[in-house]
Amino acid sequence: MTAFYAGAALLSACALLFILPTLLRGERARRGPAARAVANLAVLRDQLRELDADLAAGTIDAAGYANSRSELERRVASDVPTAP
Repeated sequence: MTAFYAGAALLSACALLFILPTLLRGERARRGPAARAVANLAVLRDQLRELDADLAAGTIDAAGYANSRSELERRVASDVPTAP
């Protein structure tokens, strides 16, 4: 019976090691949506730079560039929350 209690305590401690860091991470949780929006914008800017480079290199034509750019603009509009 003692081995059972020791095993249960060990498993509970292991579970707490996974749960507590998430619960104690208060600051990151408060700034989460804003930081996520900034990260999404950075990714979309990089994709726009790559798209411009592909157009300059001749990898894609003007019609493909226009379609891809409008898709990126739609993604920016949907990912970035609007200010009231």
